Amino acid sequence: MKWDPALSVGCEAIDNQHKELIQLVDELESVSGSGISSELLARSLKFIVNYSRHHFSAEEELMKSIGFDDLPRHKEIHNELIQKITDILLQMKDGHNPAPLELVNYFIDWVKKHVMEEDQKIGAFWRTNTSGAKYMADAEVKTKSVSERRASILPRLDKLKELFRIKLIEIDDFKAKKIGLFESIFIELGVNKISEGLSDLDHFLRNSIISSKEQSAIIASYLQKLDLEKDLESIPDIEDKLIFVRLFREHEIISEDKFVELKTRILDAI
Repeated sequence: MKWDPALSVGCEAIDNQHKELIQLVDELESVSGSGISSELLARSLKFIVNYSRHHFSAEEELMKSIGFDDLPRHKEIHNELIQKITDILLQMKDGHNPAPLELVNYFIDWVKKHVMEEDQKIGAFWRTNTSGAKYMADAEVKTKSVSERRASILPRLDKLKELFRIKLIEIDDFKAKKIGLFESIFIELGVNKISEGLSDLDHFLRNSIISSKEQSAIIASYLQKLDLEKDLESIPDIEDKLIFVRLFREHEIISEDKFVELKTRILDAI
């Protein structure tokens, strides 16, 4: 299961949490067809239930703050999912293991149905609310700022290309400097805004300004300069913490076991 813009409710914080919930279900889906052990299945379910509690709490606070009139029913839907996962975990503790593929399909169907139907109602209500309208206005300002940041890097890239064209730098030096140029996006934003840096790189990739190979090299080069444990502690948002450790795993800077250890620590602390 992958994130689809059609799932957006228009609130960045809630959308980011939905993306993370989908990511956790996707991780469960990726291992469910390869003879997943009961231990791994239980661990994956605990990740999902811990994160779901965090997300549902934030979503319910939003509904309460905007006076959403269907809050009690929506909260009951949340509680039903948490109870179902909890019941499954208790059954597994007694030695009764569910069929992994059926379980994954259940979560995929639940998330799609819930986010596309129930949460869209919150989004529609929120966007007409004062706080929602203010947020949309603030988002427009942020979008302008992001566009200006992305545009500012292009003249620097043009200068670099010119140096290569007139043979003042060699190809290997050009490649290294180009990676350093785009890596500066992350350095200037800082680890607390690493998701914004990733969004910038995706923008440049879509516009053929960098290649997928360069994108990977830029991220890996930046991560190698960081102190994983120290920088992880400095990131306040759960979603950004999880993105952060996933990047280290995806670029093979940490092992799968280390990734699971860090993810467990993050979700257990919720």
